[in-house]
Amino acid sequence: MSSNAKSVGRFRKPAIVLMAGALLLSMSGAVGAATPTNGLIKACVNKTTKVTRVTIYASPTWCKSNEAYKWWNQTGVAGPKGDKGNAGTNGTNGTNGTNGTNGTNGKTAFELAVTNGFGGDLSAWLTSLVGAKGDAGQNGTDGTDGTDGTNGTNGTNGTDGTDGIDGTNGTDGTDGTNGTDGADGKSAFEIAVANGYAGTELEWLGSLVGPKGDAGTNGTDGTDGTDGTNGTNGTDGKDGKDGVDGQDGAPGGLNNVTRATGTTAAFGGNDGLGSTVTATATCAAGKLVSGGGDVNGNNVKHYAAITSSYPSSATTWTVIATIVAGTNVNGNPASLTAYALCGA
Repeated sequence: MSSNAKSVGRFRKPAIVLMAGALLLSMSGAVGAATPTNGLIKACVNKTTKVTRVTIYASPTWCKSNEAYKWWNQTGVAGPKGDKGNAGTNGTNGTNGTNGTNGTNGKTAFELAVTNGFGGDLSAWLTSLVGAKGDAGQNGTDGTDGTDGTNGTNGTNGTDGTDGIDGTNGTDGTDGTNGTDGADGKSAFEIAVANGYAGTELEWLGSLVGPKGDAGTNGTDGTDGTDGTNGTNGTDGKDGKDGVDGQDGAPGGLNNVTRATGTTAAFGGNDGLGSTVTATATCAAGKLVSGGGDVNGNNVKHYAAITSSYPSSATTWTVIATIVAGTNVNGNPASLTAYALCGA
């Protein structure tokens, strides 16, 4: 520690000096204004009142003429090794805390000034914070600066005492009750009705299909390729011998194509999306040419479509229908009928 620091110990009114120093720090408004630099704490000490201003800017040239520049080492000598700490007692279980009430917003310094009678605006109030320029003090005779002492080496840190035994943790507070579930969102059809749509849900489903697009224009014809050169004529081959006549083949083509109506399969009144039914049509005689099916009775509750149609054997055509839309309300089920085209 420098010899300058010893003069601070001779202050006759240390409580007043500490309060004045704290006031100066609080009025400076700059966080870190007294942060030590290069391991030193710097200050300007009034030669008469002994008021100390701690600041990183303190220097023999920066301090006022009625102040003396002082500095102290930030790090002191190493302290003795601490005693072993006693074992900690077990902590008591904490009680569940009640929710605190919301505090009221505090007033700003300007609002407090208005409350206490200040009549100007914010700009005038800020200006009023600047005090009048003080009278020039008499220049004191500058004392000769003492030579700075060399910094002592840092003492080694004392070894830490052993930690006391941790107390047991208190039991956890009980969990809060779960919040109630939110209400189900509206369906797309309900949202459309809320926004002015006046038709039924089946009509609304039909309105989702856009109009057929315009036919595209025909592309331009490509240019004709150039004709290839004629090849040379080959020599005539010798006539072959006549072959023996083959047997007459069976008559070709189909005659008397008829439609065979197959089974009808109905959905259940409470069937939902993804439910399927299967119907078949069989040619009793002749050949199976093709087949298909028809869905009857589609409505807003159950809307079915053919999802598979294929020949399941040489004489049988199989059709499968699936419910793909609807409100799934019980009642009014659709049905599927299979058909086959049979040729003689």
